Amino acid sequence: MLVIYLVGAGLTQNPSAGSKATDFYQLYREVVRGDFTTGATSLLYSGTGSIVISDIPSNMVIERAGLFWVCEEYAPTGDLNWGYFNGNYITGTQLAYDCDNCWDPIDMSTLYYADVTPYVSGNGTYNLTGFPYPGGFVPVEGADGATLVIIYCDPQGNLPKKTISIYAGAVELLDCGPEGTSWLQTGFTATNPVTNAKYAISVANTQMGSSNYFYLNGNLMGYMYGQDHPGPSWDHWYGDATSLIPGGSTSVSWEVYSDGSDCIEPVISIISVTSTDALTSDCSLGSEEREPGRERGLFLLSSLPGKDRAIRLLSVGAAGTEFLVVNATGSVVKEGVVPQDGEFRFSLRDIAPGVYALVWDGKGRGSFLVR
Repeated sequence: MLVIYLVGAGLTQNPSAGSKATDFYQLYREVVRGDFTTGATSLLYSGTGSIVISDIPSNMVIERAGLFWVCEEYAPTGDLNWGYFNGNYITGTQLAYDCDNCWDPIDMSTLYYADVTPYVSGNGTYNLTGFPYPGGFVPVEGADGATLVIIYCDPQGNLPKKTISIYAGAVELLDCGPEGTSWLQTGFTATNPVTNAKYAISVANTQMGSSNYFYLNGNLMGYMYGQDHPGPSWDHWYGDATSLIPGGSTSVSWEVYSDGSDCIEPVISIISVTSTDALTSDCSLGSEEREPGRERGLFLLSSLPGKDRAIRLLSVGAAGTEFLVVNATGSVVKEGVVPQDGEFRFSLRDIAPGVYALVWDGKGRGSFLVR
């Protein structure tokens, strides 16, 4: 099975990461009159947990909901990608992996994702059960914790326009990698001034009694003690970032550090910010209508991992034009024609694993990795 990873145009590769690491990349991008919310739970001791969501405004439309979780595994075979979400059996797509979090003889730590949109209706308690679990900080396969991310849209169009960017990766710190890691998160053009912004980050395998820490745009955000944020082996932070993002910004910087004694693994980072970007989804206009915006072009939105093996593209005034998929050596491996303006899918079933770039009108429009 091929899994498609989108790579943000401004991604900074981390040369000090371990050889097995998956550097952070843009998994999902949406521009919407709405926002995201998120919650998390530890799964370490029993493979069960509850996530409470309480801050979605009334009368919102749920655009997308996804569950992310990390399992410690003997090998990245994808065979621990299952569990129950509010009683519904789900299986996850493997997004990233690195070496284990000092759990020898366990060899790998894997990030999974499942689309749970059909099972999310808004605020409430979402129960996770039946996930494989190690039963504690012991060298046995199982899940560390899970994070739920919900994207919502205002059908009345009263909320400000925001770009929501989700990055995913797996960079093990201390065990087979460096003591700290950093990455740039791009994909947005912030308003000037920024009137509203939020952030979230998830870090796996934080152990009780540790003092790991992280920065956003050079600001110390907090210490990860691996105990109650929300629980053992899973730190998830979510909050306001309005004052931390300068007006007109097109990126933010993240830094995560082990305290020197704890093997940890950042896996998800999320930014939402008021932006000047063209809408990619507008629930007030109908199911497929999009705001044209000022910029004409073909835009890379997000991946459709798993059996679909496709990418989501958005055309703004580019219908009928040609685009190319180019490999790392500059050779054209696939050509396409934009079928219509608005969002569409482009199949990559016939493309071999590797790094590719999308080219339109002679310009690179983003890169993606096919595994």
